[in-house]
Amino acid sequence: MLLGRTKMFRWFKLCCFNEGREEWMKQELLEGRLHFGWSPPGSDLRRLGVMSWENRDKLVLGNEEWTATGSEIFRTGQFLLNRIASADRIAVQLAQPLREFYLFEVIEGYDYPSNEQSDFNHILRGRPLAPSAITYFSKYVTNELRHALSKRGKYYQIYPEGALRELDEIVDNRLWTKDDLKDETSQSIEMMKLQDAVIDRTVTLIRQKWQSKYFEQFVADVLKNLPGIELKARGDSGYGWDLTITIRDVLTGEVFLDDIPIQCKNYDGIVLTNKPFEDLERSIKNSQKHVRTAYLVIIGDLTEKFYHSLEAFETRVRTELEREIEFRVIDQRQLARLYLRF
Repeated sequence: MLLGRTKMFRWFKLCCFNEGREEWMKQELLEGRLHFGWSPPGSDLRRLGVMSWENRDKLVLGNEEWTATGSEIFRTGQFLLNRIASADRIAVQLAQPLREFYLFEVIEGYDYPSNEQSDFNHILRGRPLAPSAITYFSKYVTNELRHALSKRGKYYQIYPEGALRELDEIVDNRLWTKDDLKDETSQSIEMMKLQDAVIDRTVTLIRQKWQSKYFEQFVADVLKNLPGIELKARGDSGYGWDLTITIRDVLTGEVFLDDIPIQCKNYDGIVLTNKPFEDLERSIKNSQKHVRTAYLVIIGDLTEKFYHSLEAFETRVRTELEREIEFRVIDQRQLARLYLRF
């Protein structure tokens, strides 16, 4: 980290797969326009945002290939309005599989074009932080950052401190100017494969060994060993949380967040139930008014639909309570890494 840096930027990851138009997406990004999908004609989030839920549900948008209601489109894209802000930074993946990523900084925020296309009409206006892509398997990219960039979901916020620091340093040190940026090391790739195998095995062991109420105890044991985390209460509260924690500054002891509710779930296979979202909603509504964040620690395979549903619940609770609310997920791989680390 560079001397004088007191705060890391917020970073998000966006997957913007406009199949067949990757070059156009790249050129638009390099000119300061980052496009996001789920946006057929008529999808301006600013307009949808002021409509009632009932009217959005009745509004059907799309084309011959696919259609979606205004509510579905707003749920999927609302984070562009309500979550991402000026000065936030984004790692952008334009094609599958993940072989390279672009770096972008938001300046003006959300916009919508006057000349609509069949899709990808949502726009974040800003500037590219690098004139070319960063190679995913570059010898300069660590496995921690690779893992942070390879999570499921079309968008998410990046939380691991090491990954955040590395993204900032890529920009500060102008990594794209290195002649050997695209050089890959078999050692690095093999190490990542080994780490993946260890994490997958650890997830399986956690799922099998700590089921039901024992999983809650396992999560509590992991969390209380993390720097800056103070376990306050555990056990079925009846209010939607299994645990509550205090998050402190590890240097000064100052309390950053207090009475944060945590819900613990251990599933086998793809998670198809809405129960985790309902419990998160209940935990926020039963918490003190200053509580704006709830965590879900979950074992199970999380799909894109899962994250869409999570966003929908988060948006509804935010609207009902008229305050910023954030549901954060610690998925099974993140939990396994925390366990192995501490």
